[in-house]
Amino acid sequence: MRSFITPTFLALLAPLAVAQTTTVFPTEWTNTAGDTYSNRLPFSNGISRTQFLYESAFLPITTNHQITDVGFRQDNNTASTGKSIQLAIYMGSTTFTADTVTSNFANNYNGATARTLVFGPAIVALPSFQTQSNLAPVTIHLTTPYTFHRNENLLVEYVITANNNANLAFDYYLDQGGYLSTVTSFGTGCQSSAGQVPLLNGSPSYVNGSLAFSLSRAPGSSLVWLNMDFLSSPPIDATPFGAPGCTVYVPPRIAVASQGSPGGSAYWGFQIPLDRSLTGVSVFAQALIYDLFANNLGFVMSNGVRTDVGAYPWATSIFATGSATATTGSVYRNNVPISRFVWN
Repeated sequence: MRSFITPTFLALLAPLAVAQTTTVFPTEWTNTAGDTYSNRLPFSNGISRTQFLYESAFLPITTNHQITDVGFRQDNNTASTGKSIQLAIYMGSTTFTADTVTSNFANNYNGATARTLVFGPAIVALPSFQTQSNLAPVTIHLTTPYTFHRNENLLVEYVITANNNANLAFDYYLDQGGYLSTVTSFGTGCQSSAGQVPLLNGSPSYVNGSLAFSLSRAPGSSLVWLNMDFLSSPPIDATPFGAPGCTVYVPPRIAVASQGSPGGSAYWGFQIPLDRSLTGVSVFAQALIYDLFANNLGFVMSNGVRTDVGAYPWATSIFATGSATATTGSVYRNNVPISRFVWN
């Protein structure tokens, strides 16, 4: 006998759960729509096998607690027509990371928890999505809750053995995010001898990418310094030092000198190492410009800029199309749909 399960039916069971928590991965996208989408993985790639690795350090679920539901959410800009799929879900643990996980589905389950069937096989009717429907979720309630262990990374595998689209792939748009890096300007600069207020801008940045700042409206060909710090500091009024109207927002814990262009611009760029601990780090910056005729101090200052370093998801997709029993698949690192986990 075939079982037929709809997300609506599963939602009716949710109030029966006790003290449940929903965690979004990556967490920085919890209340923000992603900047891209996945239109095939994991539900709509036809007959397929898809495995997602999630690094547990970035998945805030308490160890030894049980995951009861897994799922995703719609892409906020694209409508999708739901179809029915025959779905099985497996979970397990691995010592591989997003950087080292292999293309071999079975070999990736090398942790203490073996590949475990947690749902199905059962027919699931995917809900249809309208555009701008506020990140509506699609959630699968597991028939066997999975006990999460933080000391190893998590594998979630979706196996599709049939669908009502002649077993062919179809578009089903799920929300997905790259890196989320916020850049915020704070304070105001002070006027130079050229009659302009220097302006400092920052660019979104990510781990293993670049951190960049650009200065404009400075006196031409001036010596300039970029002051940087990793902590916010109280502003210091520079009036007592001979620079009325100027404020030091970022002390020179790190100072990088540069030569401004004849047009009054300057640029600084830095490589961010591939270091997971830098995810979410805030960098504060301010430009200091040598301007002999501006004031008695001989310097003017820009506004301050705060850049929060983002990261592409510490997760990887492995997928095969055309076979639900494929032994190997294509590997797409640092890339998964924004995922939802319900746990108690």
